[in-house]
Amino acid sequence: MTIPDKKIQQLDTLLDDLDFPQLYKEYRWMNDTYRSGFPDMYRLEKEISDAAKNNRIAQHHLVEIAKWGKLRNTRNISCEEPLDLGLYMNGNLTPDLVLKPVTSIRKIDAKVKGFGPTYASKLLHFAVPQVFGALDTRLVRIFGNAAPEYHLLDLDAEKCSGRWLIPQDQKGWPGEFGTWTAILNYLAERLNKTGHICPHPEKFIENHLREKGIWLPADVETALFSYASLQIDPVPGELERLIGYTFRNKKRLMEATTRRAYINENPSQGECMDPLSTFGDAVLDAVAVYRLYNAGVRTQGELTIFKSNQVKREKTHAFAQKNHLEKYIRWGDGEFKQKIWEQGQEAFDAVTEAIIGAIFLDAQKSEKNGFEIVEKFLGETDFFEKDSR
Repeated sequence: MTIPDKKIQQLDTLLDDLDFPQLYKEYRWMNDTYRSGFPDMYRLEKEISDAAKNNRIAQHHLVEIAKWGKLRNTRNISCEEPLDLGLYMNGNLTPDLVLKPVTSIRKIDAKVKGFGPTYASKLLHFAVPQVFGALDTRLVRIFGNAAPEYHLLDLDAEKCSGRWLIPQDQKGWPGEFGTWTAILNYLAERLNKTGHICPHPEKFIENHLREKGIWLPADVETALFSYASLQIDPVPGELERLIGYTFRNKKRLMEATTRRAYINENPSQGECMDPLSTFGDAVLDAVAVYRLYNAGVRTQGELTIFKSNQVKREKTHAFAQKNHLEKYIRWGDGEFKQKIWEQGQEAFDAVTEAIIGAIFLDAQKSEKNGFEIVEKFLGETDFFEKDSR
């Protein structure tokens, strides 16, 4: 399926805005976390992809997917056994599978009872992760017709009896599943070409479910599900709770907490904090002068002296030290071993300024007043509690 140029532009913006490897690591569902190695996802993919290759998908596989997805009523699930979806031929992918994804969804609809669009797509995710990714209600709410930012799908999700669902009778279904499949394949291809390594748990690689570092469409969907979950039910990270600001673009916060030494050791892991630190230094100066001016300081000499006292390195270092920001920084191995943050003020100074710069830019991109947001942040965290006047 061909993706329109306008949508390609949106997808390229999405690639710039989101940190896919980090979102992949932030995925959470039931027992499945990156730290745990996604144990249930691993088990389901291994069992169901093997069954699909050997034409042995059975009703119990569908029930396991439904239970994993927290479907309320699994007793209504039934299917022909074995469930022949024509996904593989002699252990290899069926030709044109990626070009005709809607055919696979229609086969599931015809042969399986008790599965709606969400669970039909989950079955394909586990059976053929190199082509498909699931399309659940969270993804439709964030990327469908009600999308707050990235409108990628002409689909709606509706709430019924306290649960969200994707109505099968809407105009966009099942055709937009084809769009979704094309989107996931495009994003996977771009991520692989640009060297954004997918950090698969080792078990997936050891058991030949993944090639090290290579994104599959199912992996892209995992990252996008993580992003959608954060948009629907924001759970600020510990650092965000500490500073009292939730980032729309998590990639920007990651840059603000990444040292150049870390990037030198991990070249594919994005940008370092240095540009944001320089920018944040200027923002901090502007906020300090604004506060002093409003407090009645008028002469150039007084503004210069008092501003310098408010933003000098001792204060930015003290702020980072007080809030134990060293816990949230991606340090280079040598820096971490030497505890460089304890060996002078420069490292912590840069961290504080980078966070200030990141807050300003994120607020501006969210169509808020970055200056006001930073001033509020500094006020609420008592940055200026001992103004030197």
